[in-house]
Amino acid sequence: MPGISHRYVQIAEAIADRIMLPPIEMIYIPLPADEPGCRQKFGAVVLADGSVGIMFILMDDTTPQLQQCVESQRYQGKSPLLMARSFTSTDPVQKTLALGALNAIARFILHKCGYQLDYTTDSMALFNPQPGDVMGMVGYFPPLVGRIREANIPLTVIELKEELARREPGFIVTTDARELRRCTKVLCTSTVLLNDSLDDILQNCRQAERVAIIGPTAGFLPDPLFERGVDTIGGTFIEDANAFLENCREQEKWGPAARKYCIRKEGYPGYKTLLAGLGTRD
Repeated sequence: MPGISHRYVQIAEAIADRIMLPPIEMIYIPLPADEPGCRQKFGAVVLADGSVGIMFILMDDTTPQLQQCVESQRYQGKSPLLMARSFTSTDPVQKTLALGALNAIARFILHKCGYQLDYTTDSMALFNPQPGDVMGMVGYFPPLVGRIREANIPLTVIELKEELARREPGFIVTTDARELRRCTKVLCTSTVLLNDSLDDILQNCRQAERVAIIGPTAGFLPDPLFERGVDTIGGTFIEDANAFLENCREQEKWGPAARKYCIRKEGYPGYKTLLAGLGTRD
């Protein structure tokens, strides 16, 4: 099985072979904040039809380089496939932009195919911890951490920074993904797709009853993840690109411009089935 980054590029190319993708209309990268605590975490790739792909922009302090890329207008008016192909790159700037492009392509194709997203199921609520569970997290989800610890259910959190590691009864923070092997439920932040750790993470989740990847940047098609044992994706769908961008520029909450959704493995037909209902490429 190819690495997950290569698999996502394969799917993007298959989609582009079947249907004309709308070109990139703009790339939004927020201006640097005067104070570190006020920095915005997300940018976006916006296609000509209004499809929006959200991207996390604080990996490896890439914001200045991302802004330079946007100012060069290298991708303006081009197919998002050109940007998406860089998802296999080790360059964090190119990989960040590629994830935004993949998310925008997914938004476009799901809407084009008439796929009905589930806006009612809470992805995190599916991980309601029960006695006997051993919970795992890749990334830190504060609301859920509090609930788990109050219920005295064992919790393991995987972090990238060694200085955050700690061990105490029922609570482990570690950089060692092998600690996930004893977990019954694992919740991952969607940013794991940017640091190339996901394949290793999922290798250590094979015994888990449930694995989910959630976050605003989890707007990608779920097929490669479902193929690897993930059963739930929780992302954010931008319904109004203009309102979303205005809220971002004003540093306001996204509000009704954005809606959280859940895709579960059971009931999802797969991208090939979705594409089968479309006409050929114009």
